[in-house]
Amino acid sequence: MLHIDEERPLEHLRKMAVCLDADFQEGLGAATLRLDNKNGKGYITTYEIFPGLAVRTYNVYFESSFTFYISKREYSPLYMLFCLEGAYYHKFDKDEHEREISRGRSVIVMASEHDNHSV
Repeated sequence: MLHIDEERPLEHLRKMAVCLDADFQEGLGAATLRLDNKNGKGYITTYEIFPGLAVRTYNVYFESSFTFYISKREYSPLYMLFCLEGAYYHKFDKDEHEREISRGRSVIVMASEHDNHSV
């Protein structure tokens, strides 16, 4: 489990890479986490289109459940998440159950000062 205070989207990916012992590459407004170890295999890419709008694509398989929680701070972008393969789960704190986001599906989320979310 990884807790991420709301920061720039590329910083989220950097923290995830450290937690998962993954390779991290960053360029101008984009970053990629490449995972090929005991934690899983695949990649996650984040593009910050402009401040406040980020796109993240997941093409990764985790060997065990990996959850990260995002809580709002001063910077809170709108996220457009798209699942290329498999599935992942999303849940706001107020929700009782997680919702499955399956292959080929997307979700748009934004942290609220009243409601954190987990992916």
